[in-house]
Amino acid sequence: MYLYMSKKIGFEIKESVSELQSLRKQINNSRLEKRLLFLILKNDSKFKTRENLAEYLSLSEATLRVWLWSKLYMKSGLDALLKISSGGANHTKITETLRKALELKLNDSACPLLGYNDAVN
Repeated sequence: MYLYMSKKIGFEIKESVSELQSLRKQINNSRLEKRLLFLILKNDSKFKTRENLAEYLSLSEATLRVWLWSKLYMKSGLDALLKISSGGANHTKITETLRKALELKLNDSACPLLGYNDAVN
């Protein structure tokens, strides 16, 4: 049986804890506040591993999320860590021809779409 041991959070924080705490008081976004709290608590002796800290912060995909935050901070600094970049361009997955065909079928009262099986058959 293989046991996975979570790694220690090993990188230096450029800002002081007091700077981070002051910034945390100014932020009213819980997602950003959690990221700042991660940096503030990173060197706290009660958190021996990333997994311990992630569990304390109630993060889903605990170790992975904290690991990504660590890498982002080390590579690009505090500004990048405090930038939420979720989503992006919404690219259409179906062609315009298919969209028009679906629209015609949905609006056809004589022969309406009766469900998934009707659509694929």
